Amino acid sequence: MSPIVKKERNYNIDLLRIISAFAIVVLHVAAKNIYNVNIMSNRWLAFNIYELAVRWAVPVFVMISGVFFLDVSKELSLKKLYAKNALRLVTAYVFWSAVYALEHLFMYNYDAKKYFLDFIGGENFLWFLVLMVSLYLYTPFLRKITADRSSEKHFLLVFGILFILIPTILSFVSPEMFKKVNFLFYERHQISLFCGMVGVYYSFYFVLGHYLHNTKISKEYKHILFLIAAVALVVSVVATVNISRARGGYILHFYRFLSVTVAIESAAVFVLFDNVRLKLKDKTKKIITTLSACSFGVYLVHMLFVEGLDFLGYKTTDFNSFISVPAYSVAIFLAALLVSYILNKIPYLNKYIV
Repeated sequence: MSPIVKKERNYNIDLLRIISAFAIVVLHVAAKNIYNVNIMSNRWLAFNIYELAVRWAVPVFVMISGVFFLDVSKELSLKKLYAKNALRLVTAYVFWSAVYALEHLFMYNYDAKKYFLDFIGGENFLWFLVLMVSLYLYTPFLRKITADRSSEKHFLLVFGILFILIPTILSFVSPEMFKKVNFLFYERHQISLFCGMVGVYYSFYFVLGHYLHNTKISKEYKHILFLIAAVALVVSVVATVNISRARGGYILHFYRFLSVTVAIESAAVFVLFDNVRLKLKDKTKKIITTLSACSFGVYLVHMLFVEGLDFLGYKTTDFNSFISVPAYSVAIFLAALLVSYILNKIPYLNKYIV
């Protein structure tokens, strides 16, 4: 494998961003009622299949960011990185935390104290914004790493072992020990988030995105990667379902974003879309660019619809879950896309909340 240089706009990345945004919607739609159904039921099986099939979405979002922020051929000032990029995430976090807290206030009749705590803690999925701010803090250092090909490879090897391989092995070999050091490996743990350690863990994906994007991979290696990823997904589904049902409780080893199987799947999805040969007309390019620009807004907005529909009684358990999950996902994605598109057209708001 040898390094290559890509200077023109890569619509593959735009397409990957759109696909990842939709995968996030599927992830949360499938997860909404997974704990409310019988573990032996086909509904639970459907939720698991869909959720495990898109666990790569969050890591891939991080990898996409790494493509741009770690490109040393493009100048990136600290002022732009922190006063523009990081600030946008902070303001988005504050705004959407308030919005979701208000939604919960309406749905669950929270008192003032509960509303405040909900606002400070933020909606569960907003942890991703904290993650990205953490990564921005480390970006100047990581750009030093990606400037040297050898250093980049060694970084991926060391961090892959420390934060992907070891935690995965530990979670199986010694579950009790893993629980004791969970704050070191669980990305949403408060210690990890607010101490910025989550950025250290996910810097593996951040750098991996840059590395894969700038590497020419032979067809044979691609096929091997895709095959391994397919096997990893099948193993994840079969093992999760069978072990969980055998033990009568949820076994979530394969759900971790920082796991070997998800890392392999994330790399495979990234390589697949990053290397697809696209022959696009100008109109199609414009559509893809527009949808890509709205993807961040989709991420921020979609849970309003996921929670709202569930609150109104439209649940994924109302009919066959193998059908309800993709059906609701498409509807919610399109609704969130419309809201994001409108917000992106509003001056000032489009710079700070989407």
